[in-house]
Amino acid sequence: MRDAIAAGVAPSANGQARCERKGIRGVSSGRTSTMFALVLLLVVSTGWGSALSLARFAVTAGVPPMGYVLWMSVAAAVLCLGLSRARGGWPKFSSAHIVYYVSSGCTRFVFAGFVMYTVLGHLPAGVVAIVIATAPLMTYLVRSALRRVRPDGKRGCGIVLGFVGVALLFVPRQALPDPSAIGWLALGFLTPLLYTVSNLAIERLRPPGEDSMALTSGMFVTAIVFSLPLAISIGQFHPIWETGIALREGAMFTHAVILAFCFFGLYELFRLSDATLGSQVTYLTAVSGVVFGIVLLGERPRLWVWAAVACIVAGMALVGRDSTPSPKQRDPSWRA
Repeated sequence: MRDAIAAGVAPSANGQARCERKGIRGVSSGRTSTMFALVLLLVVSTGWGSALSLARFAVTAGVPPMGYVLWMSVAAAVLCLGLSRARGGWPKFSSAHIVYYVSSGCTRFVFAGFVMYTVLGHLPAGVVAIVIATAPLMTYLVRSALRRVRPDGKRGCGIVLGFVGVALLFVPRQALPDPSAIGWLALGFLTPLLYTVSNLAIERLRPPGEDSMALTSGMFVTAIVFSLPLAISIGQFHPIWETGIALREGAMFTHAVILAFCFFGLYELFRLSDATLGSQVTYLTAVSGVVFGIVLLGERPRLWVWAAVACIVAGMALVGRDSTPSPKQRDPSWRA
């Protein structure tokens, strides 16, 4: 049809119909991708929200933070390697892949995770969830500064609305349970900063044509390489063959299973959308952290909390608008 137009010949009715059908299929595919991205956003956020309670339980029960990171890396790597092999894939370790594993996964999991699990030993899980929920704001601002996203009123309002929701979650508490823990709160803000680095790396450095499960496997294998010497050097290695498998270790390995699927979902989410929508994981993690606090810890949130939930969900909806991936962003090698 393009040739006919270029030659000055009117396209046939059949040619027009074919183009219209292709256009409809393209729109339908884009909507399906966006809906799937939003479902992934909900699943990943729920998983991470529940995992915060597991992490706090294990760390306060005696598992050192870097030892926690190490054993979760081992368990998640074994699970993901098995699933990757079953899917017919296997992680690659070229220089480009290693850069991706370190800058995306290890930054988010090993380094940010170490900070987060350390802080969880001194602050309630709900407070930590609220702190890490500032990552979307940081991500959007950095992407805007780098001119990787055009300023958009609706998405900007969505980010602000989500941040208002996070603030509303904090208002009922007024202050930390222990005022002397203000230093731990300040340290905790390193976590969303590292999450921002990870969000941008996942979007920018992903090797083209790679399966997400293979990438997840490679990330956890790389995390073992980093976390093992760190755990030994700072005296936080946790020898489970000496301590035995107790309830705290059960919580740790349950967290590992959740984490493996969450990172797989996160990589898919960034493949289908962009770093701004993907960073909304942290907003919904704060919400699910509140919900799991009710279910697991018997907390009774005030009306302010439900107002915050409404703001965060509305913010996600605004940021999610017009985030359908372009053809260049789509990865045809992905297998469900």
